[in-house]
Amino acid sequence: AWCGDDLVCCVFGDEEVRLIGSKTEYASFWFSNNIVLLQSTSNGLKIATDDQIEFISKVPTCTSNIFSIGSTSPGAILLDSLNLLHNEQNSPKAIENLKIINVKKAVDECVSAVYDELDPLWQKRLLAAASFGKDSLSSTEFDADHFAKTCSYLRVLNFLKSIGIHLTLRMFLAIGLDNIIKKLIDIRKIYESLEIVKFLKYPELIPAIFEVWAKGLILTSSDSSDDELYQIMIDRATSLDVAFLDGRHSLARKLVMDDKDVLPKIDLLLKMDEIDLALQEATQSMSIPLILYLLLYSKRKMSNVQFTKTLMITMKENNIYQYFQRHDFSLLYDYLRQTDDYLTLARLLWDHG
Repeated sequence: AWCGDDLVCCVFGDEEVRLIGSKTEYASFWFSNNIVLLQSTSNGLKIATDDQIEFISKVPTCTSNIFSIGSTSPGAILLDSLNLLHNEQNSPKAIENLKIINVKKAVDECVSAVYDELDPLWQKRLLAAASFGKDSLSSTEFDADHFAKTCSYLRVLNFLKSIGIHLTLRMFLAIGLDNIIKKLIDIRKIYESLEIVKFLKYPELIPAIFEVWAKGLILTSSDSSDDELYQIMIDRATSLDVAFLDGRHSLARKLVMDDKDVLPKIDLLLKMDEIDLALQEATQSMSIPLILYLLLYSKRKMSNVQFTKTLMITMKENNIYQYFQRHDFSLLYDYLRQTDDYLTLARLLWDHG
């Protein structure tokens, strides 16, 4: 199996794994139990034995530069300077070290190393070193927002680690926040998903989380009335059609009608076949295209008698459809006769000749 870009992994016997490079050298890994699976991943190799799963990955160049014994890379010197700074006797030397290195490159190395680090202790030390170095840089040389966002991501990673999900920042970004939230929802970590979304300020993901929570509440609350469930949900969200999909039509209508955003409200009302209610909401919005769309939609869904009734009752004070169909003599003739609007009917006949 492949392990990274330039390594092949081979099993010899049942217990030895060799990583073979482009030349003749190789590195061996020994396992105490039989190897049953090799699986390539985006950044390494997963090895499963009879009783455990191990992960092998290449050490990134930035990490190697910083932590190799005797390294003189900018990142290594910056990290060493931070350690000297904590020792008051050597703090002048820490400042002098900054004068002999490319500080921007050192800061970038430390931040990059954080992306592949799992240990919270070293995450903090690398970020502290980067923070120490960035104070010597101008705002044009260093992106402070990127640094702050990295810190926020690390807090989320350590939160995920507390619930048994171990990811590096590079893995987290490769998977994507959307997919991670979906996985958390799948394992019913609803509260955790919501906390992450709120902390990272991604409100667009909240509806998906709420939907799963609300559906679970409905499915597990067979003894509760619609009004009781409504009182629970109304504090959390307002527009959700899952209640209707599970037979809670009355509850769904209440939730939908509390939504302040007219487009999602009308979309859900149409799914629930509440066409007249959708027309009422559209009329209140005073949006001519939206009202006309709903009338044309209703015309396809209703019989002629039902549609005429809708025009007479729901759209009594609004003649948008009649104006839209102002050249359809037969439609207007029938409508005006049924509404007993003889004056307008007379004008229609006069204009028609």
